[in-house]
Amino acid sequence: MEKLNNLTAEIRKNELVSNETEKMARIGGWEYDLATEKIYWSREVYAIYGLSLDVDPDILLAVDAYLEPYKHQLQVAIQRAIEDGESYEFELQLRQASGKVLWVRALGKPVIAEDGAICGLRGTLQDIDEEKKKQIQLQQSVIIISEQNKRLLNFAHIVSHNLRSHSGNLKTLLELIRVTTDQEEREVFIGYLNKLSDSLGQTIEHLADVIKIQTEIKTTRKAIQLEDVLDDTISILAPTLDETNAIIDADFTGAPEIEYVQAYIESIMLNLVSNAVKYRHPDRAPEILIRSFSKNGKTIMTVADNGLGIDLVKVGDHLFGMYQTFHENKDARGIGLFITKNQVEAMGGTVSVESTPDKGSVFIVEF
Repeated sequence: MEKLNNLTAEIRKNELVSNETEKMARIGGWEYDLATEKIYWSREVYAIYGLSLDVDPDILLAVDAYLEPYKHQLQVAIQRAIEDGESYEFELQLRQASGKVLWVRALGKPVIAEDGAICGLRGTLQDIDEEKKKQIQLQQSVIIISEQNKRLLNFAHIVSHNLRSHSGNLKTLLELIRVTTDQEEREVFIGYLNKLSDSLGQTIEHLADVIKIQTEIKTTRKAIQLEDVLDDTISILAPTLDETNAIIDADFTGAPEIEYVQAYIESIMLNLVSNAVKYRHPDRAPEILIRSFSKNGKTIMTVADNGLGIDLVKVGDHLFGMYQTFHENKDARGIGLFITKNQVEAMGGTVSVESTPDKGSVFIVEF
């Protein structure tokens, strides 16, 4: 009797150690019997699913807790394990009984009977939610840092190119003024110098705007109605819109609201709409179609026009460059799209364009 009591105590001790080990590692074991279609869970698997120990689990309950597309991925893996003897290991998202979603690592492999047939499955389930979220956060940080480095290098190139150009011109003009003996010629050079000074001042302002974009991204976002932003844009451009008989057809029902920095979305809308008017086709009144919709959890806004269009093969990546102009337009400064691109990308979005010469352009902003 004493031996039996000792054995029972040892079994309980081992079970306690096993349960505590599972709990500390947040990992549990499970087994599925093909013949009886019964599934066994350890205590920790119950805890991961958020179910009490009196629940009698089955394979349907076990699989249905997973979110798509992970549920389908697991179903295919289980089928292959049963039919082909393939093991699997995935990181999946599971919804607990309480509704909380967490990341788990699911591992399964076939159980082979003495006759070589597959008689069931066996595996482990581990709660990796905390580690997975840290990993995702780290990956996002790496992406953000990478994008910031790209913008920094691009900005350094812009500063170097533009200021070097002004510096060279300034040096040349000063030398010409120094060596000339003709007073009339000197006055002409001084006029060029004044224009160069104004240009340099504008360049510094534009570069300051880019720096401002990078520092203002921490500004609190707020819910903004896109229709209100367009109304403000139309008020600003009213004289030009009336003069050119421009038609604006806007539909924001697909995504009426956006969480954004107010100044940025106003600037983006103003630049895209004003460009559509500025680069209108001489043979027709400008028509501007603006749409917003949601796609893959992102808000997309498109601004399409029937204007001059752009030869994207010829222009390439220069379209969004600073001081890049591609039409003979006296009002073109080549700064609007550059600022727009920087604002969108600073907020983690993208801007692209589709265009056909003489047909028009479509700017696509993914916020």
